[in-house]
Amino acid sequence: MEAPMDSESGDTPPGESTAPLRLAEANEVHEASGGPYSSELVQMINALRARVDEEYRIMERLDAKARQAFTLVAAFFAVVQAVAFGGFAETGVTTAEGVVLAVLAIIAGVSVGVVGHCLRKEEALQEERDLDPDKILGWWREATGENYVSHRVAVGLAEIAKVRYANNETRAALYKQLDSAARLSLILSLVELIWAIVIRI
Repeated sequence: MEAPMDSESGDTPPGESTAPLRLAEANEVHEASGGPYSSELVQMINALRARVDEEYRIMERLDAKARQAFTLVAAFFAVVQAVAFGGFAETGVTTAEGVVLAVLAIIAGVSVGVVGHCLRKEEALQEERDLDPDKILGWWREATGENYVSHRVAVGLAEIAKVRYANNETRAALYKQLDSAARLSLILSLVELIWAIVIRI
């Protein structure tokens, strides 16, 4: 008596994988259980999840660029202050020149504060919600149809993708403001540095 054929057994010809057989079986089950509608729903969920993840990566890139800009501005300002006021008492700087230098330092310091404020505004949008696992479990318990949960997941991902896209549009506009403020701050600090060098010559 012959043993029944098994796709996992040695009936597969040597050198050939059983993966195509398992894939065909899975496709048959999928088609029987869900049909084209289920297939399209899975593709939509995958596309929406990819979009949500992409918006998160955009958020991370913008946040990283904003922090780098502020770090550069703050570091350059600190270096300028060290050069401008280092050994200030030993140099023959007049009172008027010292006052001008102090005013330039204050203006440059305020500009650094403005950049920091722009960074805080940009980071205020950092909290991003995702699908609540408890909500997904609730959908599972109250499911009334075969694609009930999948449909709810797709709708939830679509809403999250829209919110993240809108937040990133706002974040990009705030980054432009921060970038402009950072450039201005660097220029002001450079002016202070040049004046500090000139009055010592």
